[in-house]
Amino acid sequence: MYLEIDGKSYVIHLKSNIKHIMIRNVSEIEIHLNVPVDFPHESLITYIKTELINDITQFNEIEKVNLEESIHLFDKNYKIRHIYTGNPYLKDDILYTNVKELKSTIKRESLKSTLLQNKINSIISRLEDDLNVIIPAINLKKFKTKYYTICPKSNLITFNRTLVDKSHEFITYVVILSVGDFLKYSKEEIDNLTKVHITNWRHCERIWKYEQQ
Repeated sequence: MYLEIDGKSYVIHLKSNIKHIMIRNVSEIEIHLNVPVDFPHESLITYIKTELINDITQFNEIEKVNLEESIHLFDKNYKIRHIYTGNPYLKDDILYTNVKELKSTIKRESLKSTLLQNKINSIISRLEDDLNVIIPAINLKKFKTKYYTICPKSNLITFNRTLVDKSHEFITYVVILSVGDFLKYSKEEIDNLTKVHITNWRHCERIWKYEQQ
């Protein structure tokens, strides 16, 4: 798609695998934008007229800064793709996030915590559907050894921030243990849950027992 707005030329590349508008290239002749295929045309025009100039400034900053090409999360490396609006998210082994979230150690750790909390919430949502229960709110905190604690008075499960370095399956294992603990399930009931939701549950169990000694 080709647009002419206020004397400037824009080439629009419609994409089905992105959630937000992304700048593809900026030149004196024209600006190339990757746009979600279902993005409303009126909203695109508004974005170009009101917000694009700020995103181009960020885009030019990114080109000048030598940013890391990948980030280690959930026991694997994710390539980084920069977005200018919206929340960070993971898809197809790629982290989509704003460049500002990677500029300092504090912001990077905050980003990791956000992604971990999103992952845990996603796992809990599946368990709620399967078990037909409501599971309490969660929190993150750094512990020395424990991977979670339960506070019955505040109806809260707190998970260890270091889980962000563990695999998806191990995080799922820890979440299942915590939920089973909160719901006062028997060991057999918890074991059955792990077998349903985790392919290599025995490996997760061995890691858990070793690290909790």
